[in-house]
Order: sequence, then C-alpha cells, then structure tokens
Amino acid sequence: MSSSSSKNDELRKKTNQLMEWVDKLEQTEIDDSIEIEPPETKKPKLSLGSSASSSSSNKNEGDGKFISEKNMPPKEMTGVSIFLTKLCASISSRLYNIDNNIEMFNDLVPKEYSETMEIIKYSSNGMYSITNVPYVIVVTGATMIIGFRGTHGALDLIHDLGFYLSSSFRWSKVGKVVKVFGGMIPVFENFMVENEQLILKTIEEQNITELLLTGHSLGGGISQVGQLWLVGSMNEEYHAPHSYKQWEELKDKVTVRTVAFEAPQTTAYLQRGINDDIVVAPGDYDVVTKGAEFIEKCGSTMCTTSFGMDVVPRLGGYTREWALEFIDAVLNLKKPIGKVPLLEQPGWLIVKLFLKKINTDFWPKAKDSLLPLMECAKAYQHIGKIINYESADSAPQVYINDILGNGLNLSDSYVDGLSSSSSPPRPRPPQYCDIEFKFPEDDLSIVEAVKWFMANHMFIISDQGLSFK
Repeated sequence: MSSSSSKNDELRKKTNQLMEWVDKLEQTEIDDSIEIEPPETKKPKLSLGSSASSSSSNKNEGDGKFISEKNMPPKEMTGVSIFLTKLCASISSRLYNIDNNIEMFNDLVPKEYSETMEIIKYSSNGMYSITNVPYVIVVTGATMIIGFRGTHGALDLIHDLGFYLSSSFRWSKVGKVVKVFGGMIPVFENFMVENEQLILKTIEEQNITELLLTGHSLGGGISQVGQLWLVGSMNEEYHAPHSYKQWEELKDKVTVRTVAFEAPQTTAYLQRGINDDIVVAPGDYDVVTKGAEFIEKCGSTMCTTSFGMDVVPRLGGYTREWALEFIDAVLNLKKPIGKVPLLEQPGWLIVKLFLKKINTDFWPKAKDSLLPLMECAKAYQHIGKIINYESADSAPQVYINDILGNGLNLSDSYVDGLSSSSSPPRPRPPQYCDIEFKFPEDDLSIVEAVKWFMANHMFIISDQGLSFK
C-alpha cells in the first residue's frame, strides 16, 4: 500500500471517529435525575423562527409548520410571480445536492404547473467543485434564471469571510464610492468569463426580456453583486463609453432582477472613497451623486428573504450585533453539553471546563481583535427589499436597510403618509436594524444551538418554506 493510501485511510478513520463523537453528543439520552449542575426552572419552548427554540426532536423540521400559499411573497414584494419565486427557491435548494447533474433539474417544476423550464447549462465545476461554486442557467418563458449554490464546504468560507471592499470595471466611473463584498465579485466575474457569450446568445435566440439572479446564503450574495455587474455593463453612464457594446445594446430591453434567499449584506456606499478622500472626476460628472443613483437603480429590482432569527442576512452591517451576540450566547449556555449518564460525566466535565476556559480566556481577547473588522463590516447593507418572515406561520413584511451617516437613504423613495407623487403611494417600510437579536430562552446544548441556527437559515428554501411543496 502506498504512503498516500495509508494517509487517506488514516484520515478517513479519524473522520469516522469524529463523526461518531458528534453523533454520540447529539443522541445522548436526557436523564432528568442526573445533571452536571443543579436543575434549573424550565422555560417555555416556542416554535422555529421565534425568540425561543422548539423541542429538540423537531428543530430542523420547523415544528411541523410551513409557509402557506396565502403567505407567499406577492409580486409587489419580489417583482416576480409566485411561480418564479418558488422556482428560484427550488433551484437554490437543489444546487446543494452534491450528486447533481443536468438531468436532476428536469423534475424541478411539478406537473400541475403549466409553466415549463429549459435547462441551458449546469456546472458542478468538476474536480474544482470544492473550490468553485456550482451554478445553473435555466429559461422559463422570457425569463432566464441564473442560480448559484450557497456555502457547502470549508473553502466556501473564503468567499463568506472575504468582506474586503472591492469594485469592478463594469461600474468603474462610480467604483470609488460603490463597493461590494470582495470575496463574491470574483466568483461572478469568473462565471461570466465562462458563460457570457452563451448567455448573450440565448438572450437573442429566445427573446429573453428578464435576467433573474438567485441563490441561497453565499449564492444569494453572489447574485446581489452580480446584479451590479450586469446593470453596470448595460448602462454606459457608469463605465467607460463603448466598453461593453453587447450589454449596452440590451439597456431598456432586458430587466435585471435578484431574488435571493438569506443572503448577507453585500453593497457599500462610501461618499468620500475608501481613503476618505474627496472623489472627483473630469468634467461635470458627480461621482457621489451618480454612485447613489447606481445603487438605487440596482436596489429597485433586488430583494432577499430573512427568516426568523437567521444571523446570515445580518452579516456585514450587523455582524457585531448579531454574529458576536450569537457566539456570546452559545459560549454562555448553562448546559452546553446537555445531560449525560453518570458514568460518562467525568469525560464530558473536561469538555465543559474547556469551553468555560475558551469563554473566559480566549473569546474576550479574540472579540477585541475582531472589533476593527466589525467596524469595516458596518459599511455593508442590503440595497434592495428585505422580505422578513418572523416565523413559519407569519405573513411576510418588507424592511429596508438604511445606514445612518453614509448619505444613502433608501427610505427617501417611500412616504410616511398617503400623499405622494408616486402612484399608488408607497408607505415607508420599517428599518431592518430595528429587529432585535433574540437567542432561544430555554436551556440548550451546543448541538441544539447549532441546529437552531441552521434551521432558521435553511428553512426558507425547504419544501416547508418557499420551494415547491
């Protein structure tokens, strides 16, 4: 046997041992008579999406609830039909399947629907699927949908955590003030290098009038920055003249939209540029005003969902208030390892003491070192609508995401009262930052807390959420 094979066997052995340890932790029997610490007063357990957890047996199943047809987000919220919203959610969900091929998308639309779907291309990126995000391109009617997979492995975290401020030559004239999530824009640009001519050819041959970008989590973030790429390409006032002739010819002929699911905040508006310098341009071109105009143009046809207490849609501008609060709450769980049988308590007590040491010695220092990064992350916001579901059985509510002091007030396009020049008048939605983080109030183990987090994050694209039932 080669040394490489021996190393692989050893790695598999250690991986299996780790998985057995996790399974054992998840399946540990609750023993009410034996606890590592004194019994606490039990708190009420509420359903998924609320401020407290459901019972551990159904944390991943949304407490048996689902989003009903009457609570599907209407076209007034998303800009697209309910059918297209369901199709986007189903595509975003199916992309997580590691065994995908192009045929596996054929049954995506249930037979009871009259609409049909043609798969133009699916790519897992072959051996590079571990490093490059899979995607699919489909056409239904006059709409082309481009979907990107969400985070599925450790290397995807490079894109999730790469929130350095970045721009593209596709909006170079306003690039000093309009920035996007640095870990995501290269993904979309690489996708376009591979597929730009196929997309343009399909638009022409099939008379496409709408490009609809979609994805869950990381995939939703890629879609959002991709919308800026496409709108910038089509509008000559945001890039050097005659740079992208094929796209410029599509202006006013093809509408670009994004329907994302649980996407992070990915766009930043910097009035004075990244170095806090006064941004100038030749002639009468006002970079600051044009930059705000560009963002508002992109945001007017963009939306993302936000379900329950999902942390991910708050990443970026609210990372400090949500992500750090979540970690704090997990590290301060009263029963982080749950209850274990008497004979196993000594071993688990060591784990508990180790977690306590992390909380008291390591985490405070780590958090202090992260604070400067959190200040940078505050620049990001959602520039489109946030369609928030408080829980599985609640109606969707539109929020907007203004950041005080950056000079970009998305709420200005709405009104407080009934008098408005728009027809019909649009009441001003509440601010997304007004939703407070609430961790489950009952006693959880770390495994249960992670399940609660994942249930909130994944529910919206499940068949209990917005996907085809």
